[in-house]
Amino acid sequence: MAKYRQIHTTFWNDPLILDLTPEQKYFYIYLLTNPNVTQCGIYEISIRQISYHTGYNNDTIKNLLDFFEKLKKIVYSKETNEIAVVNFLKYNGSESPSIKKCIEKDLNAVKNKDLIVCIQSDDTLYTECGGNNKNKKKEEEEEEKKNKKGIDYYNNIAFPNYYDIHYAKRIEQDMDMTKNYHNHLIAIGYEKNRTYDGKIQWKKLNKKQNDKSIYR
Repeated sequence: MAKYRQIHTTFWNDPLILDLTPEQKYFYIYLLTNPNVTQCGIYEISIRQISYHTGYNNDTIKNLLDFFEKLKKIVYSKETNEIAVVNFLKYNGSESPSIKKCIEKDLNAVKNKDLIVCIQSDDTLYTECGGNNKNKKKEEEEEEKKNKKGIDYYNNIAFPNYYDIHYAKRIEQDMDMTKNYHNHLIAIGYEKNRTYDGKIQWKKLNKKQNDKSIYR
């Protein structure tokens, strides 16, 4: 039975592909279409085989593998000489029962089981591949919580009760948010002044000054 590996026509317009050198494009296509590529996207292949197929020396191959690992396009297991093409099933999946059976068979043959998660979903799951998955996933969830808290802080408009120049710079591109923050500062007793060189300064008024400013 002949084996085919599909490459979408949009491949060539992908921003990442457009930025690759001819050598890198050639090698990436090789990783997607070489004779060892399985239906599941994880396959065993040696540096020697790659060298024989591509004509590249060992150092060039190792550098290219490392390059595409850093781009989160593949995961390479040196222990088992297996390569996992990230998101392979996302673009090469099938509803065919025979293809599904073939994929299941290929997955059962994978030596480094940590690679399996890499072929199934988005690039964000890449960090779970090749080692201590539970700890890494937990770290990601904790980081996401921290970021979410930060986002909620600003989206809920829980403004600082003082003039915070760093906060002001953070929201300066959002005109509505900046306006609301300025109104908040005025409400808690700040006055906006403009210097001779055009810069805006916020000054905290004392109670008497604040009372006067209210009745102007």
